[in-house]
Amino acid sequence: SEGDLFINGEQIYGNSVKKSYDKKTKEIRDYRVKSFYTDSFGNLDFVYHIRNDKLSRGGILAIPQIGSPKYYRELIITEISFKYFIIGFLLIIAFYNLFIFFMNVSQKMFFYLTLLCIDLVIVVASLDFSLFGYVLNTLPIAVTFKITLCSLALIIPLYNLYATSLYEIKSKRNVFIIIAGFVISFLVLILDMRILSKLVFFMMICLYLLSLYLCLIIYKKRRRPK
Repeated sequence: SEGDLFINGEQIYGNSVKKSYDKKTKEIRDYRVKSFYTDSFGNLDFVYHIRNDKLSRGGILAIPQIGSPKYYRELIITEISFKYFIIGFLLIIAFYNLFIFFMNVSQKMFFYLTLLCIDLVIVVASLDFSLFGYVLNTLPIAVTFKITLCSLALIIPLYNLYATSLYEIKSKRNVFIIIAGFVISFLVLILDMRILSKLVFFMMICLYLLSLYLCLIIYKKRRRPK
């Protein structure tokens, strides 16, 4: 989470991790393109000073990618633009369904779909850290990590609420899926990052199984919506 990057002896970005371990240092998560050049012999010398004590894995989180500045600028712009397009599309659906819900508050399916679309907006913005890392690069990586996992966990109970309202499914087993999804989301928020990073794989497996179980319930008890 904290560190320096030197290329051919020049500090490209970072903060000094040579400070005391007890002193706070600023986290590094910058997806902007950094320009540098080879030495007179065409060589590059990378030196990393990394201190990542917030995740159980530790060390560097992604493999550095090297290429021409023009290529990576275009790649980042394309990726960010596509995500903005998806986010805009989801927000339009969310506001439209919210308007329909206000016109007919008895149809709760529109409200649940609004919440689901807003949650998907957060997922798209934070899933691979690129959009949050580019726009909100000062946001601590622990916060971004928790936002991503929490929004992913909320997809299951929110979709459950929407689907059961749409198909008028009444089953006590749905309550279990809803509670399990909210419990996982709550654990993501309160657990320490070291513990959370160890349990994230098992949490994703649980969410995957819950989604399959939900699909099975909908398949067995689906009805034609009004």
